[in-house]
Amino acid sequence: MSASAADSRSSRSSSSSSLSANTCSSSAGGTFAVPFSDFAGGNPSIAGETAGLAGWLAWDLEDRRAAGAYFRAGIEAAQEAEDRPLGAYLVGSSCVQPAYRERPHACLRRLQGRTSGFATADANPTTRAWLVTLEAEAHALAGSEAASLRTLDQAERIMEEADQEDASRRPRATFFSGAYLVGERGVALARLGRSAAAQHVLEAALESLDPEMIKTRPRLLTALATSHAHEGNIDQACRLGSDALELAERQQVTTNLQDVRRLRLDLEPWRDAAAVRELDEQLAAANRT
Repeated sequence: MSASAADSRSSRSSSSSSLSANTCSSSAGGTFAVPFSDFAGGNPSIAGETAGLAGWLAWDLEDRRAAGAYFRAGIEAAQEAEDRPLGAYLVGSSCVQPAYRERPHACLRRLQGRTSGFATADANPTTRAWLVTLEAEAHALAGSEAASLRTLDQAERIMEEADQEDASRRPRATFFSGAYLVGERGVALARLGRSAAAQHVLEAALESLDPEMIKTRPRLLTALATSHAHEGNIDQACRLGSDALELAERQQVTTNLQDVRRLRLDLEPWRDAAAVRELDEQLAAANRT
């Protein structure tokens, strides 16, 4: 990923409540206008979904500012349309950004509807299960074990409703599945320091992972590495971390790279170990690309 993409500037301005235009700075330094009403035929729900798609594309290109601007614009369009399932989905999309992952309490306030007016309960079942899983992750990052495990149990119950979900109701977190949820339970257990339980869940999740879920594998590998680090299995933790970093570099997924950097912080007590030094070299090389 080029430095210009990582350092891109993006800002948004909208006119009145009709969201007639959105202006952002491009990674090349210029500006471009996003005329929501024009390309959406004046339908704010379609404009909001389109803005959400643009946000995810910007996110994949590591243009965080542009991604944030698109998600905010999409939320405003959902507010105008009074489209609560769309708004809830876009709130969740915005919470995946590093700014919220690094501030779990802010993420929870957002998911609970305290900032935008859309809450997890507004979404359809599949999306709601995904949003509840984001809440569980935030609780785990905040160190609240009981709340994290309770919300994961809630997500499992919600997924049972998804079989009867109306496919015509959009948007849906189509990537989210029971297998994805199992992996997220393992990630939470690892972050909570429940190493043995995390290893049991994560190893099974990795074994059964759909080959198409390529962005999920490095996340699960890093969580498994974290569980081994907590037990003092440094060589194994570094080997798994190295595998995860190699995949994350190839895919250029920011959050997966961040997970490996967080793993390295857990390994700091063993910074002089050969395996940790090798991981440091690999991370340094990744930072230069």
